[in-house]
Amino acid sequence: MKHTKPIVLHVISSLKIGGAEKVLCDLVRTLKDEYENHVAYFHDGPLIELLHKSGIRTHCIKSNFCQYNPILIFKLFFYVRRVRPDIIHSSLWLANTASVIVGKVLKVPTILTWHNNLDQNGFFRNMLSRITSRLASCIVSVSDEVDCGARKILRFVPQEKFEVVKNGVDVEQLHKESQEKKIQRKDVGLSEDHFVLGSVGRFEIVKNYSFMILAFADLVKKNPRIRLVLVGVGTQEHKLRGLAKSCGIGEKVLFVVGKPSSSYFPLFDCFTLTSTKEGISIALLEAMSFGLVSVVTNSVTTHDVISNGENGIIVLAEDKRSYVCAVESVIESEALRAKIGRQAQKTIINNFCLGSMVREYKKIYNKVLDDKKLCCM
Repeated sequence: MKHTKPIVLHVISSLKIGGAEKVLCDLVRTLKDEYENHVAYFHDGPLIELLHKSGIRTHCIKSNFCQYNPILIFKLFFYVRRVRPDIIHSSLWLANTASVIVGKVLKVPTILTWHNNLDQNGFFRNMLSRITSRLASCIVSVSDEVDCGARKILRFVPQEKFEVVKNGVDVEQLHKESQEKKIQRKDVGLSEDHFVLGSVGRFEIVKNYSFMILAFADLVKKNPRIRLVLVGVGTQEHKLRGLAKSCGIGEKVLFVVGKPSSSYFPLFDCFTLTSTKEGISIALLEAMSFGLVSVVTNSVTTHDVISNGENGIIVLAEDKRSYVCAVESVIESEALRAKIGRQAQKTIINNFCLGSMVREYKKIYNKVLDDKKLCCM
């Protein structure tokens, strides 16, 4: 049977709850009328249900050994040969490495997407990335900061292969889900008198939640009505619960594990991220779309989304004193929250909507397909 639509095989390391995984789900759902989308993944997760509801074909490629096991590459090879895609679009390190090798062997153009700063990947991973990335047709970074790091580490890759496609969110769908699964503060043990500082993300070391909890312990001393709500899932959950308890704030920190984040944003008075480095956080974009003021930490005072003091507040990473002062300024001024919140919402609608992201990926797909046709002539 002849296919009338180009076939795009999306390969991702996992379908667990995370920003890269959410971007994939939104992308294939939006593009399903123009491309025949397939998704291959190495680690299972709850987002597979979302893909199935959208009618997307999925395939799990498993190995009983470590993630560096070459059997994964062989299994992906046979699956790609069966699907015969026109393009492979991969996300996250493991998927990027395996996909570009298989794509080269089977002569399928591969688009790699980097969602995080490559200097966080470690020496061994970056060494493999330097070797394999030269085989890609295109290397996409989700932010200018990630792009800068990728160009530096992958310096032997031709510069014309690099592109930046900034993450976007489906504001209308997000707010619709929020209303459909609406949660009241009383449902989770919060009162209207509480000032709720909220965060959404994976409970992993890279997200630096330990810094957030320690800073929150200082905030509680002056602001007893403040509460911290952490929405996510991850390997550090038990350790973080223990840290909160040891700081004497265990009853003031609420862990919401494995639940859709859209229902919890309306409960927050302020959103926060404390990563040392981040690409473009989907959770941040979603929080800003609800008109929340966000306090984020970063290794530098510039940010791909936030203009400091205008649509959010930036604090240097690990500067606990400045972080505490920033959150206290938000607590003390309702006018500041309203002013920054309005600008935050405007930023997302104008610059980080799903439609803009999808259009940029379509341009890359079409360019890669055109180049492929020229090579076959």
